[in-house]
Amino acid sequence: KSSHNLILTIATLILAGTFFYRQEIMYFLYPLNADSSYSELLGYHMLSFFAISLSYIYSTFLTSSNKLKQMNKLLFAGVLLNFVLNLFLIPSLGAKGAAIVTVGTQFFVLAGNYYLTQNILELKIDLPLLLKRSIFIVLIITAAYFYQSFQPFSNWIINLVLLEVAFL
Repeated sequence: KSSHNLILTIATLILAGTFFYRQEIMYFLYPLNADSSYSELLGYHMLSFFAISLSYIYSTFLTSSNKLKQMNKLLFAGVLLNFVLNLFLIPSLGAKGAAIVTVGTQFFVLAGNYYLTQNILELKIDLPLLLKRSIFIVLIITAAYFYQSFQPFSNWIINLVLLEVAFL
């Protein structure tokens, strides 16, 4: 629980700050080449980052329990899902399609890792804890949305740093 809460907190804070300041970040990193599609892609990839971050917790449980066969089957299914969905979405949506597939694949793997951990390690789902974590995520995302809309300072970097410090 402690490791999950720590990773969840850090991943949520990074996701919220980066997601709501994604356009500013991309124009800062690529001042001559950035356009709105860059920031859209960063938003998708930050959602993937969130799922990957949480997957590390459950993958570690499965690895330490010597359940590599089950985990490898799940990862193979994730690769297969990614490949098939990319065949359909890249031709029509390009990089955006690949980013959407990545988000879906990473959440699929996260859900599979969670399911395997719950079943193999015979853990019970703690609904009050799940509710607290969900409320935390919603509150952080909502606060970041309103804070980003408010923009107390003219410099977006100061606003982003203050947002992250306030969340911590």
